[in-house]
Parts: sequence; structure tokens; C-alpha cells
Amino acid sequence: MITPYDPPMDPLVLLHEDAHIVAVDKPAGLLSVPGRGEDLADCLLTRVQTAFPDALLVHRLDRDTSGVMVFALTPHAQRTLSMQFEKRTTKKVYIARVAGEVAEKSGVIDLPLIVDWPNRPRQMVCHDTGKPAVTEWTRTKVGNGESRLRLEPKTGRSHQLRVHCLSMGHPILGDPIYAPETYHDHPRMMLHSQELRISHPVSLDRADGMIENVVGVFELPLGVATNFVVNGKHFLIPMAVEEPSVVAAASHMAKLAAPYGGFSASHSQPIMRGQIQITGVSNPASVRQILFEHKESLISLANSKDHVLVGLGGGCKDIEVHEFPDTPLGPMVVLHILVDVRDAMGANTVNTMAEMLAPRVEHITGGRVRLRILSNLADLRVARARVKIPFDGLNMPNFSGKDVAHGIVEAATLAMIDPYRAATHNKGIMNGIDPIVIATGNDWRAIEAGAHAYAAKTGRYQSLTRWEISSDDALCGSIELPMAVGLVGGATKSHPAAQAALALMEVTSANELGQVIAAVGLAQNMAALRALATEGIQRGHMTLHARNIAISAGATGAQIDHVVRAMLDAGDISASHAKAIIDGH
Repeated sequence: MITPYDPPMDPLVLLHEDAHIVAVDKPAGLLSVPGRGEDLADCLLTRVQTAFPDALLVHRLDRDTSGVMVFALTPHAQRTLSMQFEKRTTKKVYIARVAGEVAEKSGVIDLPLIVDWPNRPRQMVCHDTGKPAVTEWTRTKVGNGESRLRLEPKTGRSHQLRVHCLSMGHPILGDPIYAPETYHDHPRMMLHSQELRISHPVSLDRADGMIENVVGVFELPLGVATNFVVNGKHFLIPMAVEEPSVVAAASHMAKLAAPYGGFSASHSQPIMRGQIQITGVSNPASVRQILFEHKESLISLANSKDHVLVGLGGGCKDIEVHEFPDTPLGPMVVLHILVDVRDAMGANTVNTMAEMLAPRVEHITGGRVRLRILSNLADLRVARARVKIPFDGLNMPNFSGKDVAHGIVEAATLAMIDPYRAATHNKGIMNGIDPIVIATGNDWRAIEAGAHAYAAKTGRYQSLTRWEISSDDALCGSIELPMAVGLVGGATKSHPAAQAALALMEVTSANELGQVIAAVGLAQNMAALRALATEGIQRGHMTLHARNIAISAGATGAQIDHVVRAMLDAGDISASHAKAIIDGH
């Protein structure tokens, strides 16, 4: 049944806009592109071009389908996006309401399609000459004689989802072509394009401007940890990480802590150190005295080129002088400049100041300056977080909350006294910290270096966290570590995903970002200690690891869950076993 064209007059709904692309929400009943004849001229493309004259078509949706469509604003963007659709590197997710109650939870439809020429634009299944068409589906809701499906097309054939749903015996409700008997009972066809994932057309160009010899962009899975409450504020935490269980573990510990106030956190001032190495001196004590005599002039010189930072309340605030009277090179003095970098990571600012001061330092000391560079041991820029959970909040099916709490404290104690355990203990903390640092475009290598150096500040490498039992029967945990992260500068501004991650978190300062990161590190540590002290670290981890094994062995869609269950039931999580399951052996 072909219905008259009566396009809706809804205003244009923008989902995203930048200099290269625009994404809009197409209403049902509106053509994507003009049809033949003046009566079919009104379409989404012409409406978008009214607001964005340079808009270019990239892909289409059926007239009766609603949802997200993306348009290019430059020829380069159009070519790049079109290639992604052609090579099927995009990901499309649709939501459909279909007739009847679907019995299975998920499945894959692999039926080739071809135009039903006498009845065009109708399509039909044809195993002889049809083009390959594959759709993965998952049932999300069922009842009252209908079902809701999540549809993920792996190909992009005309009417693919409509014909594939019909082939299941569950046509899309309100479909005027394939389910005309339901058309008058619904205001529109119940099919909506909910999600469209693309690689931004200038991502490679951006990457080429960030590092040298660019050949591509390497991606990590980006998840969102939930349930976090820090200083009374709720946060969603973006985490870029490839290791299974990290996001889930952090989210679960945050859920345990939330009823008891979540995490409390604090942060010192954003002071970074810059080091200026002075060699060729015979009397370090005399050089120290000279540098302090010139303290104010050195601070003034350091601040002379960055009036913006000074205007924001930052800048060089003080100096320290460290003497090394006996080194393999003879006596040495190192001048530290202490710089408040505000909401920046600070490396460029501090390095610039150190470079500027070097000639002046040589002049007043008579020595020779070698290194002038920031230190990643940001021991004056420290984030702290605490959590307190009563025993009752820690109960597990086979363990009392009291046993869990004491087990965590006992496991943590080993990390305090044994550097071999402390290394793995702190690595687990960084499992929670690094993914946020990466997702927000900050320097995870600097954070790692500072954290591990801070763990050895007593001269012996120890845990970054402390766990104890309080007098009112509660588990108390705390963390303290350097946290040199920023909201401005570097990849935090040049990388669109980093900007999106920071927008998701809704942090208002670099200090607040550091507090949240510290809280996640503490939560991750609690999750690892809880697992070690109770059921063992492998149980949950291996369940998620099994998914990676299944995918690497070739499992797709609903088949992944089947392979994972079979491997877990057999107690054999290996690539060879996964392949045997897939092959039906």
C-alpha cells in the first residue's frame, strides 16, 4: 500500500553540529531526498540545506523511518563518511515495535534481498540473485501481543529491516507496505534509527596534527562507569580501556558506597615543579644562598611572559633549592620553581618558564645549566579520596560483611609491607585511573610515573591506599597520590572525544577532575581487594575475558553469549575450545 505524501512540518531537530558534519533527527513520513515531481520536493535534505547551505547527502533513511541522519558540510567530509558507509565501518542501531510476541531473546537473520520489480519499491527475499543482507536482533520487551526489538543491520539494503522482520513472522507495526493491516492502528511506522556511530571525518587530520608519521587512529573501547557520588555530586565516568571487568568493578563498588554518602575527596593547589639543574659549582651552599637572594626577581621573570596565567591567579609562586654535594659529576644544585598551573596539566607552562630562567640562573650563580624541565613527581599537587561502608553494606551471598571488610584489610596490609605485592596492588589502582586520564585527553604516562614515584617516597615502594576497620564496625579506605590533570591545553582541547568525555563528567575544574579520578582509583582498588579476599580475582574477570576469546575466535552477535556460556560450563576458556563450539564440534 503506497500512501499519499503528506510530510510532517516538525521543526528541524539538531543532534550535533560542527564545522564538518551536522546530525539531525528525521521525523517519520519525511523523504530523505526529493522524489520525482513538485509534490515530492519537500525532504530532509532541502530542509537541512535551508539552515546549512553547504550540506551534502551521505546516506538515507526510508520515508517512514525516523531517527538520526548525518550530513556532510564539506566535500572531504562527504567522501570520508560515504566511504565508511560503503565499507560498513559504521554502526547503526534501530528500535522497532513488531507484531506478535517474539519467543527467542536474540538471533541473526541472513537472507539475501532483491527488488520485487512488479511491485516496487517493495523488496523480497531471493536466494538465487538477491544481494547479501544480515541483521542481528535482540528482544528488549514483550507483551500485549507485540514485541520491541533492537536491530543492528550489518548490511544496508533497501527495506532490509522491514523485510527481515516480516520474514520472522513479526512485521513492523504501522508499515504501510509490509504490514498494511496494522497501518491504520498506528500513527506511523514503528521503526526508529536510534544510534549511528561514525568516525569523525577529520579524525585522521586531527591525529596528523597531534603526532608525526600518522598512518591511522588506534581505538580503545570507551565505557561509562556509573553510580559514582563524590562530595555529594553524581558523576558519569568515561573510561577508555581494553581490560575486562574494570568498568563493571568500579561501578559496582560505587553502588555499594552510594547509600553511605559515596566518596569524599579533596585536592591541594595545582602546583607543579620545574627543575633547573646547575652543574660546575664548587660550593652548593653558597649557590643556594645566591638563588634565595634573587628569589623575587626570578619569580618575576618566570611570570613575565604569561600574563594570562597570572591573571587567572596562577604563575610561579615560590622556589626551592636542592643541594647535591657529592655526585659522580661533583657538586650539583637543582633549582625548583613551583608553578600554579590552574586548570592546565602544566608541562608546557613549566618547561617554558624553566627555559626562560636558565640564562639568568647561570649568570647569577656562575654555574652551567643543563636540564630545565618539569618533574612528573607532582608531590605538591595531590588528590585524596576516602570511603566508609558499614559491614552491612558489604554482605555477599557466601560472606558476611564483617568477613569481607577484614579480608580487604588483611589483603591490603601485604601491599604495605611487601613491594612485590604493592606493585600489583597499585597497578590495580591505575586500572581505574588510567582509563579516565586517557578518555579526557590527559597524560596517563605522567600520572603513572608520578603515582609510582609517590608510592616510594619513604624509600620503600608501598601501597597508594590505606584500609582499616573503624570503631563503629565499618570499612574505611583512603587514597593519596599526585594528580596532574587538566581541562585546557594539549589533547583535552584538540581531541573531540576528550572534549565529549569532559562534557559528560561535568567537572568544573582540574582539581575536581583529579578528585573524581582519585575516587575511581580507590573504588577499583576496593573491587580488586574484595575479589581477592573472597571468591578470587579470576571468577568475574574470566567471565568477561571469555567474551574476548569468543570474539577473537569468530563468534558474532547472539552467538557470542552462546560460546561464552559453553566455555564457562566446561571450565575451558581457550581459543581452540571457542572455535570448536562455533564449528559445532
